Amino acid sequence: MFISFCSNDNDKTGNGGNNDVPTLPAFSKRILMLGQSVMAGWFDHWADSSHVVKNGYELFYGEMESPPDIVVSAINRINQRNIELFA
Repeated sequence: MFISFCSNDNDKTGNGGNNDVPTLPAFSKRILMLGQSVMAGWFDHWADSSHVVKNGYELFYGEMESPPDIVVSAINRINQRNIELFA
């Protein structure tokens, strides 16, 4: 599961100052990657860390529990990461 965090930067319209033109929301280059052993293995391979920078993207690892707790753990990791990044 991959989740890209939205960037709330209203000053960057990208339209040359013409504020009448609607703009799409900007997406940051921070990606939360949720998983279990395989995803953990990739993060160990890349940097032995739960935070890696690859190809201009910041990748964050969040471990999920096994079923039946997988959904609850995913929600908890997403909420935890949002609090940490946007606090």
